[in-house]
Amino acid sequence: MPGILGLREEDWGGTFYHPSTPVLERGVEVFLKDWKSLGGDPYLPRRYRELLHRTGFASVRTSATAETREGDAARQWSEMAGAYMLAPATKKRVIDAGLADEALLENLRDDWARWGRNPDAFLSMTYCEVLALKAADPDR
Repeated sequence: MPGILGLREEDWGGTFYHPSTPVLERGVEVFLKDWKSLGGDPYLPRRYRELLHRTGFASVRTSATAETREGDAARQWSEMAGAYMLAPATKKRVIDAGLADEALLENLRDDWARWGRNPDAFLSMTYCEVLALKAADPDR
């Protein structure tokens, strides 16, 4: 069946933030391990071309862009990041999996909040994008 597909997703291999702390670094590790435990792949977007070629898309165009957060946008992102790990389902899952304890999650929320208030806070996220076309199957 012919079709067109457009995707845009953050690839965590191209995500960085400054300044960092040991707690934030540990929190990112927990977040990525949790994501993988749910069947996700934080690095999948870099493989869009390969995967789409493998599934029959002949015309595949890729690109990448970066989005940044600083000032109020960094503060808002930090609030979301801190709250995510304490959301009931996430909190239960990471504690039950032995990835973190409640104290770490609370410290993580507090460190993200401090990070978001820091005038030097900077976050950059790289997004991989793809536009792919799939021709009609002549045998159908």
